[in-house]
Amino acid sequence: MAAVAAALFLSLICLVAPRPVSADDAGVFVGISSNPTSAVFGGATNLSVRVGGPEGGALDGASLAVQAAPFPYTKFSTIRSINATSGKFDIRVKPAINTRYRAVLTFAEGSRLLTQGLTVYVNPILRGNRVIQRPEGLEYVGARETYSRQLLKRWRKVPLRLRTMYFYQQCNGSKDFILRGQRRAKTRLNGKKMTLVFPGFTYRDSACGQRGYGIFSVGTSKLPGYLRNGDDGAGRPNSTVRGYRLWTKVAGNKRISAAKLRRTGLL
Repeated sequence: MAAVAAALFLSLICLVAPRPVSADDAGVFVGISSNPTSAVFGGATNLSVRVGGPEGGALDGASLAVQAAPFPYTKFSTIRSINATSGKFDIRVKPAINTRYRAVLTFAEGSRLLTQGLTVYVNPILRGNRVIQRPEGLEYVGARETYSRQLLKRWRKVPLRLRTMYFYQQCNGSKDFILRGQRRAKTRLNGKKMTLVFPGFTYRDSACGQRGYGIFSVGTSKLPGYLRNGDDGAGRPNSTVRGYRLWTKVAGNKRISAAKLRRTGLL
């Protein structure tokens, strides 16, 4: 009888389910990285997610979700969901605007492990934006910047005064840049694309007589990012947020000192 009881006891032990894996277990981790860390509008980047079980073991019943929150990063939604196992997972993504990604490891007993948000910056397609020599002087050929149409509402919030290209010229021996011309940037829409067309301008040698000169052409496609932390949904945040704030005060002035332009960080 004692032998039968022992056998029954051993059988019951075998039927007890192991404790499910949780986020608190030693060795459990999840991480996310991207290569490259930025993309050009229309292009793609690769996300790599690394997952580890307890002391390198299994993650029975756990699920892995990769989530994305487009600028302004207020709402995450799942873009890929798989059964979690230890290892590395590669996911190719094609964000239209700056987007923050994270990986979420959810365990069978309900606990979760989240990575910090990883921001992939999406730069516009840039054409032009160069200077060439003409018989009459230097010509700024203008520029075209193509973004996702999702940013159109933000662009339209920029005051018209700041949606303008300004062309300044500084003659040798002068401390100031003189406004030689200004032209409004144009917006062209094509499907999911928004192209900002910044016009060109020719700086005439005759404006400075026999003296040489420097030129300064500027448009403000990166606004209104200066109102926040410099991030406006396209490309890396402005590194000179204070400079852009200063530019909003002096843009279009007939005369701006070189020292003040240097403080904007644009010169």
